[in-house]
Amino acid sequence: IAMPDQKTVERLLADPSAPVRADLASRIGAQLSGQRINERERSLAIDIARRLARDAIETVRKALAESLQGSDALPHDIAVTLANDIEDVALSVIRNSIVLTDDDLVEILKAGSGAKQEAVAERREVSERVAASVAEIGSERAVAALMRNPGDDVSPAAMNRAIDRFPASEIVAEPMIGRPRLPLTI
Repeated sequence: IAMPDQKTVERLLADPSAPVRADLASRIGAQLSGQRINERERSLAIDIARRLARDAIETVRKALAESLQGSDALPHDIAVTLANDIEDVALSVIRNSIVLTDDDLVEILKAGSGAKQEAVAERREVSERVAASVAEIGSERAVAALMRNPGDDVSPAAMNRAIDRFPASEIVAEPMIGRPRLPLTI
């Protein structure tokens, strides 16, 4: 997918509808994610992506989020904007963005819905700090997702905290028991 050319820009100006903007968001996301572009094109694409990340129409923001979710080219500020959006836009970025920091993820846990907390717990890699925050403040479903996640770094203290918070929860206990490194104290 190439950078928007004059024809695409003219189409957008003639028809600034949500489907046309969503198509542009997908193109911009794909361009930033995969193809080699020069610095001028990258700067333009990032500027357009910043504007699309604040678009009033959910489908436009969702198209951008889905096209950039796992990209290391996603600027941090855009990742944070999309992660703090409504769930339909945010969840793919929360689960897959490699540019979100532990600080960002902890803030999402503190402010986010149960679904956003669960998305944090389902990330490919979850640091010990973020895992401890999930165990401390996450919903029951988020803690259960953390225990199911093979890519996390859950300390014995975090496991104990999960048990303290949800002592009768089968959805937390079952995956915890199945973990490859279950501390003897559990």
